[in-house]
Amino acid sequence: MNWQESFERIKGRYPGESDIESGDISPENNASMNGFFMQVDGIEKQIEQITTQLGKLQAANEECQQVTTASAMHEIKKQMDKEMDQVKKIAHNVKRNLEELDKDNIDNRKKHNCGKGTGIDRSRIALTV
Repeated sequence: MNWQESFERIKGRYPGESDIESGDISPENNASMNGFFMQVDGIEKQIEQITTQLGKLQAANEECQQVTTASAMHEIKKQMDKEMDQVKKIAHNVKRNLEELDKDNIDNRKKHNCGKGTGIDRSRIALTV
C-alpha cells in the first residue's frame, strides 16, 4: 500500500473532527495532500533510478577488473563516467525536491487545520525527515 492509499483509507472515518486522522479533510487540504503524495512518489522514482544506476556501475566495475586490454578498459571507464554524471544529476534533483518539500511543509502549516502537530503536518513531516 502506498502513502496515498493509506491517506485515502484514513479519510472519512470520523466525520465532524478537523484532523487528518479523524477524516474531516477540507477539499483544499485533500488536494494539497494529493499533490504532496505525487511529489513524494516522484522522488521515490528518482531514488529507484539511482539504485538502478548503482547496479550498472557495480557491474561495470566488475567487468573492468576482468578485462585485459587497455582499449576495453577505457571504454568501460567512459561508460562509468556517463553513468556517474547521470547519478549526480538525479541526486541533485532529489536534493532540490526534498528542500522544496521542506519549504512546502512549513508553508502548509499556515493553512486552516494544518498547523504544527496536526495529523496532516505529522504525515508530511514523517515522509520528509
